Amino acid sequence: MGLRQVMGRFLPWFLVVQPLLDAATTASLYTLHGPVTVGVLVRVVALLGGMAYLFTGASLPQRPRRLLQAYTLLVAGFLAANFVVNYLYKPVFSPRLELTYAAKAWYFPTLLLTFATFLRSSRPGFWPAVARAVSAAAGLTGAVMLTATLTGTALPSYHYLGKAGVSGWYFSANEVSAALAMTFPVALARAWDAPSSIGAWQSLRRWLPIWLVCFGLLALGTKTAYLAGAAALLVVPLACFARTLQGRQRLPQAGRAWAYAATLVFYLGATPWSPVAANTHTHIAWIHPLVHPGATGEVGMAQAADTDELVYSSRDVYLAQARALFSHDPLVQKVFGAGFAGNYEQRPKLVEMDFHDAWFSFGAIGFVLWVLPLAVLLGVAVYRQMRAVHSLPTAAPYWLSVCLGLAVASLAGHVLAAPAASIYLAALLPCLIRILSGITDSATDQGIP
Repeated sequence: MGLRQVMGRFLPWFLVVQPLLDAATTASLYTLHGPVTVGVLVRVVALLGGMAYLFTGASLPQRPRRLLQAYTLLVAGFLAANFVVNYLYKPVFSPRLELTYAAKAWYFPTLLLTFATFLRSSRPGFWPAVARAVSAAAGLTGAVMLTATLTGTALPSYHYLGKAGVSGWYFSANEVSAALAMTFPVALARAWDAPSSIGAWQSLRRWLPIWLVCFGLLALGTKTAYLAGAAALLVVPLACFARTLQGRQRLPQAGRAWAYAATLVFYLGATPWSPVAANTHTHIAWIHPLVHPGATGEVGMAQAADTDELVYSSRDVYLAQARALFSHDPLVQKVFGAGFAGNYEQRPKLVEMDFHDAWFSFGAIGFVLWVLPLAVLLGVAVYRQMRAVHSLPTAAPYWLSVCLGLAVASLAGHVLAAPAASIYLAALLPCLIRILSGITDSATDQGIP
């Protein structure tokens, strides 16, 4: 069995085990108390394996194979230059922090290109298996959160007083929020599109992950998770009805409609008592006197300041600080990057906006290399969507997942530099391109239910 066949079998299962891997990572952090966790080890191996796979050319024709090999060599050369430059210029240089951040950030383009290599030709059933794996991972994440909550062992989403919400057995609530935001639309679409011939048990098996994910989205207490869930519950059924109007799909059966209605009523009905509602009220009460103490008169300006703080959670302040710091960096660091958190002198602090963090960390050359695979594949998706407008209802859940992932990465971070979340975007963008290409794959059995 060749390397390409091995990767074709490995990737869907690797998607499925992500929630378990993240739970094991949390256990490692609380028991081993060391910088190396189960998640770090497994994902470093996956990163190195992905880069080796790309460097071999992924069994592609000559031109794309050479492009992949050239890209891999350029990235390796840049990373070496970035490391050396920051060793020479940074006032505080931590090899562990530099290598850890670089591995997390470059994990996304590596896996994105790895999944993309299967667009040209793939084993029958590969892309349906990817969609099933994403849905299974979403349900498994919700199940872990529910189990942790019921057993009283769930970790708090926020590690300071006044904020509600739990993240289950996951260390980072922001990363879980991003992961559920990207996987929920696909899981909901698969539940809604279940064949009418399946039995009641099989239908329940498709809707049970939806209810588990809804619980997780509500329990987290983050704005990202809640708004993503609301968007999916609105967009996915509308897309399905649009396909019905196109004549591509029959009206949903009564049981499916009732299942969706119950899900929507539960989600919206629980909102006033959910952690995100309490956190929003707490946040507003906290930021108003801080943003404009004793303010009177300029109500519009006050409301705008409140809105900025509510949306960005002080990230706009961190961004201004990072820009000021980067403007004073030497030219060589502007070109090759200032590394993790820039030229800090005391405590390192990221902006937590993925594109900005990548720009400051990798500089002009590194940022172009880092964002290039995403820009090219996103451009391909937009071009093919414009050429096939009629396929928008079918592609809408995947577009929503991709757009939510990019929006969260831009505004709140913890997506493109967080392997626990970025892997889903790396899988779903090529999956979207596959759908827009009009390629159907009737084979569905690759061992993932």
